Amino acid sequence: MIRAAVLGPSGRMGRRVIELVAARSDMQVAAAIDHPTSPLIGKSVGGARVAGELAALAGCDAHIDFTTPEATEAAASGSRSNEAKMSSTAPPSSVSSTARTSAHGTGSARS
Repeated sequence: MIRAAVLGPSGRMGRRVIELVAARSDMQVAAAIDHPTSPLIGKSVGGARVAGELAALAGCDAHIDFTTPEATEAAASGSRSNEAKMSSTAPPSSVSSTARTSAHGTGSARS
């Protein structure tokens, strides 16, 4: 079972990813992370409680990121220490080379 973290669950695409992951038999939404002031904090989405801190990434096998470039950089740093695979929707030119290297070094689906 692949334990996926969805970053940006309050957006249209984040919600859709949660629906798609939750519908699969080989994956589960293990974490959903949004900005700390999100009205979703503490609520359950796709079987996971929404958190406002990147610590919720611990134990996840993959991170699916639908956030801002700044949040992507922070998540990439977290994925380096967590050794999870990360997929980001941020345009490569908008994310620092450190975050791109981190994401690619951990198996990013994005080139």
